[in-house]
Amino acid sequence: MTDVTEEKVLENKLNDIELEWSSIFKSLIDSVIIIDRDLNIVRTNFGSLANATGEEPLIGQSILAEVIPEQKAEAEVFYRNVFETGKPNKTEHRAKRSEGGSIFSVLASPLISEGEVENLVVVARNMTRQKSTEIELAASEAKLRMIFDHARDLIYTVNG
Repeated sequence: MTDVTEEKVLENKLNDIELEWSSIFKSLIDSVIIIDRDLNIVRTNFGSLANATGEEPLIGQSILAEVIPEQKAEAEVFYRNVFETGKPNKTEHRAKRSEGGSIFSVLASPLISEGEVENLVVVARNMTRQKSTEIELAASEAKLRMIFDHARDLIYTVNG
C-alpha cells in the first residue's frame, strides 16, 4: 500500500494557490488579457473590457477587434514588436466603445517559456476620463494665460 498523504497535501496547496490567483485575476479593475502569437485572446479577466453591448469578449477573438479601424495597423505592429523583441512596451489605443472611442493605456509584457515568447500579458486601463480632464485643464489654463497676458491692456482701458 502507498501513502499518498503528502501528495494530497501538495495537491490541496496547489488548488488553494490556483483559487487565490484566480480570485485576484478576476477582481482586477484593469483588463488583463493574455494573447497568443495570432493576437487572439487566450484568457482575460474582462475588467474594463466588456464591449459596448455589455457582453464579455469571446476567448479566441482578436484583440484588434476592440481597436478603432484607424489604429488597427498601428496596434498590430505594437503587439508583434513585443513578440519579436521580447521586451515590454506601452502605448495608447482607442477602443470601439462610444463615439470617438474610449482611450486605453496599454502595457504589453512577454510571457516567456523555454526562452521563447509564448504569449503576451496585456494590461489595459481606461483613461478616457483622465484624458478628457487633461484637455479641459489645458483649455482652462490657456484661457487664464490669455487673461493674464492681456491684464495690462485691461487695466489701461479701465483706468483710461
